[in-house]
Amino acid sequence: MARIKVRARAVDMLGRQQIAGIPTAIHELFKNAHDAYANRVRVDYIHAYDLFMLRDNGLGMTRADLESKWLTLGTESKVGQNDPNASIWTGPDGLPRRASLGEKGIGRLAIAVIGPQVLVFSRAARPEGLHRPVCALVNWSLFEQPGLDLDRIDVPVVELDEFAPPTPMHIQSLIDASLANLQAIDDAIEPHEQLRIKRELEQFQFDPGPVYAALGDPMLGKEYGTHFLIKPTSVELGLDLALTQLGGKGASALQRYLLGFGNTMHGEDMSPPIVAEFVEHRKDGSSEDLIGPLAFFTPDEFASADHHIRGSFDDYGTFRGTVRIYDQVEHDYTLAPPDDVSGRVDCGPFDISFAYVQGQAKDTRMPLDEWKMLGDKLDNIGGLYVYRDGIRILPYGNSDVDWLNIERRRTLSAQDWFFSYRRLIGDVRLTHRHNANLVEKAGREGFRQNRAYRQMVSLLERLFERLAFDFFRERARVSTDFDAIRKNKQRDYEILQKRAKSVKAAKDTFNDALSRFFESTRSGEFELACEEVRSIFVARLDGLATLANPIAAGDRLLTIEAEFNVANKALRDRLSIPRPRQFGMNKRQQQDFQAYLRERERLLTGHYHPMVAEITDRIHGLLTDGTTEVDPRRRLDEPVRRESEFALSSAGDARKKVSTTLDKLDSEIRATINRTWTDLSNQVETVKSDLAKTEVATLTPQEIEYRRDRLIDQVRGLAERSTQLMDALGEQLRSVMEGMANQHDLLDVTAALESENDELKERVDQYADLAQIGLALGLVQHEFSGQVRNINRGLDALKPWASRNRGLDDLYSSLRVSFEHLESYLQLFVPLNRRLQRRRVPVSGTEIEEFLRTVFGPRFERHGIELVVSGEFRVTTVTTFPSTLLPVFANVVDNAIYWLGEMRDQPKTIALGVSSAGMTISNSGPGIDPRNAEAMFEFGASNKPGGRGMGLYLSRDALRKERMDIILERAAEDVSPTFVVTVPDDMILRAGGL
Repeated sequence: MARIKVRARAVDMLGRQQIAGIPTAIHELFKNAHDAYANRVRVDYIHAYDLFMLRDNGLGMTRADLESKWLTLGTESKVGQNDPNASIWTGPDGLPRRASLGEKGIGRLAIAVIGPQVLVFSRAARPEGLHRPVCALVNWSLFEQPGLDLDRIDVPVVELDEFAPPTPMHIQSLIDASLANLQAIDDAIEPHEQLRIKRELEQFQFDPGPVYAALGDPMLGKEYGTHFLIKPTSVELGLDLALTQLGGKGASALQRYLLGFGNTMHGEDMSPPIVAEFVEHRKDGSSEDLIGPLAFFTPDEFASADHHIRGSFDDYGTFRGTVRIYDQVEHDYTLAPPDDVSGRVDCGPFDISFAYVQGQAKDTRMPLDEWKMLGDKLDNIGGLYVYRDGIRILPYGNSDVDWLNIERRRTLSAQDWFFSYRRLIGDVRLTHRHNANLVEKAGREGFRQNRAYRQMVSLLERLFERLAFDFFRERARVSTDFDAIRKNKQRDYEILQKRAKSVKAAKDTFNDALSRFFESTRSGEFELACEEVRSIFVARLDGLATLANPIAAGDRLLTIEAEFNVANKALRDRLSIPRPRQFGMNKRQQQDFQAYLRERERLLTGHYHPMVAEITDRIHGLLTDGTTEVDPRRRLDEPVRRESEFALSSAGDARKKVSTTLDKLDSEIRATINRTWTDLSNQVETVKSDLAKTEVATLTPQEIEYRRDRLIDQVRGLAERSTQLMDALGEQLRSVMEGMANQHDLLDVTAALESENDELKERVDQYADLAQIGLALGLVQHEFSGQVRNINRGLDALKPWASRNRGLDDLYSSLRVSFEHLESYLQLFVPLNRRLQRRRVPVSGTEIEEFLRTVFGPRFERHGIELVVSGEFRVTTVTTFPSTLLPVFANVVDNAIYWLGEMRDQPKTIALGVSSAGMTISNSGPGIDPRNAEAMFEFGASNKPGGRGMGLYLSRDALRKERMDIILERAAEDVSPTFVVTVPDDMILRAGGL
């Protein structure tokens, strides 16, 4: 009797040749981790070792599992696991039961796509406890050999004594066993193939220990799980990762297939049971999680979209849900199944929710920067994803797999179809229990196109088609809210775009003027100009002494005085940058303008006014010492006459411009009124003409009513548009008149509103960031406090043993010092959690000094920085919250250390002192540009590479809440910076009393 034999190539055909590519293979392994009740699965690809590691913290495998299940094809180990009556152990943590994603018993063979050999390292958790770790080495190249029977391949397996990474000795023993098996079956393998397999096995000779140590937490938070170490890897993996690094338009195949493995679009309410990661470790030392939580769509991004549709299809294919348009109006919506669907649907009931982002900036409700960022993301990974029990089904959701033919229909009729596949963020949610007839293909690339699948596609296609007709057309069947809101947004957008275009030149001119001012200030141009004017006129005044005739000298003096006034005006004009009225300044422009005003005042006070005073005093001296004779009337009249002529000339030019503009305005308004009235009259006459042509006798009563209502609506619409235009013109003219009466104009109001709007938008972003930071730090502080107590208890318990053992005593002292130092660093978290210390206490300068030396001592030594503290500072005391004051000094000193560290071969000091205003912090580092004197205290402003720009902002904000402040005493690039923490007199106690 004959028997069926299985060649080794069957494994290759069932595994590597069935899987579309490496991303699909990784996805399959992620699903296996899900079935093993892991809550975390992680890939680390280390370029330097050409090593692919996949680790999960699932229930793991015993040796019996590895041999009888993992190394056995088509096992029944998962068959029946989705039976709700079956008893399933879900691990020591008692996790909620999961639907099994695999039943065929061949998914593990996908590993062969990633690389030619794999080391399996696993430790099992079972109801009776933890089992010994087990290792196996599988070379997949053996299974490619023609003519080789499957039962001739031996897979070496060893058990380990302790739960630690396998050692080089363990790996070598597995390699040796594999080489021995290769030699035993050499009669069935070609010599060149034997050589290739031998080389592959030799490439696996490495020590995993350092790799695990570098990665940290090797078991992902648990003492059990399964790891796959693949070395070397397939060339295709490197190509996929290279495409990922290149970036540009479109996501790489690896990202498109692995992003969204778990459904994270809807937050914690629908959080996936397992988190997947893929970390690439590059040769330059950098690393990146390619499928991290922010790489896929977040709940905030989903919520920010323009339109949202949510609902469910029931057992009979009827959709019931809601349609929310522009987040303003929401409609309940019910849609019957297509005519060709009757009775219960084979696909079963399922849920769907998706958001849609408008394709043009003028149509969206989103802020334009967010719309642009989300639009770029949608171009890469936008689409409608399919999930079963929270885990993604491939390839649905990929932007190049338009499985509902949305783009094809849009191409045929963009107006009717409306939706674009790449503007969708959405998911179809299935379950094994309700959608069992949707069966995945053997290659894990989507569902088999059976009746159930075709019904699901038909239901979804009809939903998208009817949504477009019922809501998203100009004459929608159910609601015209979308068209009305979109037109309003388009109008607002066009107004803002015209406004931005009209003020762009003014903004550019203003910014250029500020830039030129600060450039000239840095180069000292104004000081040189003042000195030049002074020297010129001093010389000319000195020259009057050579004139013997006092009357001639007087005439010459008047000429010099007049020319000096012209020179003065030219100097002042060089410093003149008027506050813009055409537009509202943003935060940066406001900061620059304030810095300009401060620098202008400094230049006027320090250089211009002394120069003017000196020349004026010289002129007065020459008028009174008898050197010159000047007619008083002439000296009075001529300057006033010249200034009057200049004033009349300037005002006259402005008057001509206003008159010309007024004439154009009058002409445009009258033309608009006449044109609007003419258009309305013509349209009304057209309606009357249509009415006269109507054959009433041929119409039914319903048709007559419909025709009547349509014509009336048409006339009303025309009248409303004309009336709105007239009213708008009237309102604008009345606003101009009111502005003239109240001594203000629309430009001032508009500019003020623009500035306020920009500031409010920045505040919203800042508060959102700070809220997240606060939540994170609160969690860190809570966890840290508990760990500190545990470590301190452990150190206290160790102390008696250390006291009796000299070697242990030294180790204990080292641990205690190191931990105290670490704890002092982490105390920086404490001030940011304001609830930890709500009592005002005296904080002395000595305490501040000790805090800084504890936190920054090693950095002071490393960078060669000396902390100089005055005696007056040490005895000064401020009564406030320590959590308010200490972080201020920490932030300023931290910044100073960075900038001092950039200096070479110069003394490096940080000095703490006291002035009349408060406590001072100065350093010998580079000066600060006046333009940045205020900007540096704003949220997000930082000149440090990688700086977040939060320290000084948070410090100033906290101080001002306690009636204190922090200021920069003097801003200049050639002046070392000094910061002053200003303190009210009733809060500070200095040496010698208040």
